[in-house]
Amino acid sequence: MTFDDAKPYLQQQHHSVVTTFRRDGSAQMSILVSGVMDDSVVFVVRGATTKLANLRRDPRCSVLALDTDWSGYVTVEGAATLRTWDDGDPEEQRLLLREAFRACGSGEHSNWEEYDRVMREERRAVVFVKPTRVYGFHRSIHSSAPRQPCKEEAPGWLPGASCIPMRGESLGQQALRTSFLMSPTTVPV
Repeated sequence: MTFDDAKPYLQQQHHSVVTTFRRDGSAQMSILVSGVMDDSVVFVVRGATTKLANLRRDPRCSVLALDTDWSGYVTVEGAATLRTWDDGDPEEQRLLLREAFRACGSGEHSNWEEYDRVMREERRAVVFVKPTRVYGFHRSIHSSAPRQPCKEEAPGWLPGASCIPMRGESLGQQALRTSFLMSPTTVPV
């Protein structure tokens, strides 16, 4: 999957989980809204957050955008570029934050002056993630694959679960990819 393949999905599905890395290398995850600007995934963070501190130290991150009904997802991995109030012209930052607000699916704010004030007070930063790897599953790419029942031979499938096989995928690969459909007693620990 390329970023161009994923863009339409990312422009519609804004509920996301971002992963950054702590000093010890462990993952730190947060829920937020994201969108697309230029050729990057974009999101906004408060100035004094663990996410921002992690990204300043280690720009690697991933953004997982998903359907509200869990039927699809796209993950974008890459290096983050930060735009903060300290980077230059405050007017450019104000306008960039507005553009990011719109890209993250929020449309027009009901009170832009109040929005600008809060963004400035909270020292909000705009984060751009330039994709180096893009993967996932969503109907807009795999829409030609008909829904079908999962094979009964795969142990642990929930009754009535359905899945969409990806191109060239074996039953075992399908079972691994869709392991979230397994009952809690059969999920490997």
